Amino acid sequence: MRKSEALFPKLDPYMVGCLQNVGRIKDFADGEVLFREDEKSDTFHVVLEGQIRVTKHIGTEDLLLAIHDPMEFSGDLSVLAEGLNNSTGRAVGPTKTLHVTRDCFGEAVSACPAMLARIVPALAQRRPEAMSLTQQREKLVALGTLSAGLAHELNNPASAAKRASDQLRTALGDLRKNELVLCELDIPLERLMSLQGTFDQYAGKRDDDLDPLERSDRETSIGDHLEEIGVPDPWDVAASLVDAGLLCEDVKKVAEGLPCPTIVGALSWLASSLTVDALVREIGDSATRVSELVESIKRYSHMDRAAEGEFDVVEGIKSTFIMLKHKVKRKSLTVEKEIAENLPKVGGNAGEMNQVWTNLLDNAIDAAPEGGALKLRVYTESGFVRVDIEDNGGGIPPDARSRIFEPFFTTKPMGQGTGMGLDIAYRIVSEGHNGTLTYESEPGKTVFTVCLPVDTPR
Repeated sequence: MRKSEALFPKLDPYMVGCLQNVGRIKDFADGEVLFREDEKSDTFHVVLEGQIRVTKHIGTEDLLLAIHDPMEFSGDLSVLAEGLNNSTGRAVGPTKTLHVTRDCFGEAVSACPAMLARIVPALAQRRPEAMSLTQQREKLVALGTLSAGLAHELNNPASAAKRASDQLRTALGDLRKNELVLCELDIPLERLMSLQGTFDQYAGKRDDDLDPLERSDRETSIGDHLEEIGVPDPWDVAASLVDAGLLCEDVKKVAEGLPCPTIVGALSWLASSLTVDALVREIGDSATRVSELVESIKRYSHMDRAAEGEFDVVEGIKSTFIMLKHKVKRKSLTVEKEIAENLPKVGGNAGEMNQVWTNLLDNAIDAAPEGGALKLRVYTESGFVRVDIEDNGGGIPPDARSRIFEPFFTTKPMGQGTGMGLDIAYRIVSEGHNGTLTYESEPGKTVFTVCLPVDTPR
């Protein structure tokens, strides 16, 4: 890959000689660190032999920013501005460099003014270039988070549909057998109609959320009654009827006045019919859930709409919540929503704002403790649509609050944040939508607030 001459200019021998008069030559072994990310930056290195590999730690990986060859130099403007290193440099093979401090650089420039025009523009361009690469990686990290959540959310209804379809084959076989038995029984037409009425009453009302104690009580009640009237294997039949949602009163109504063999046939048909109905509905519900998720993806990405235009803030937030639902479940968080009705739409790029919602909601989920709580409020205030996203985590450390929107700054543990999410979110809201992104934080309560103007042209 061809290097950009603007970012990686080579120094001529005279320039290197001027620097050599004020610098020190140092040798490094393969893999040895020349400078480290987030440490004080006051030196740049001119490569004399070997190479310098420059990387930035993002998430769990080291992103390659550059490889400096002989006669090239490392660093960015932080070297001259008393800042912190934006990256880490390591020797590639045995490497010899010319070590030049910020204080000595001025002396060299006095002897060779042309060197200033060669070095400073490159130093100035490298940090924005690193930020651009990091932003791209931030988007990929966010995409990975959402993809994992989406896969999880899609797998649930898909697995449920597969499980129900497997059970349906067996249930349909049982139903056919029970229908044949029912046809052989001498049941009056009015009793058959009553049986059908019971089915219609309970179809679609199966209760799968019974606690074990309630289920046991129902099975005992129905089983005792069936045993009393002489039904064979009363407990097996009782279990099927409870699964179908029947109560003991319903069983008594069906069995009233019928001989024992007829009761068994009628109840078996009823139980198997309701089981088939429940499985068919479960497959339908699963397919509907998959369809809703696909629609949420379309809304989230705005695949079917123009990038710019009016959009519904709540729609984007809800779609983002769906993408992150697996993380909410994993931490057993409660979510309280206060959303005003008839909210006006705002102008801008819905896809960009969804990136903001993803960052803020994901941060809130990470910050909340296990079993904690999130609060979401959306309402209008003084010509703005205001969104408050609150968590009950430990809060932002006081010494970090002034830097929270700085690029590359993160309070998350190493490997869990790039430090670009809030910086990107801030610029999307303020520069892209004429809005504001602010926060308030104390132990047990952190609130990030986004305000988007309703009618302000962009």
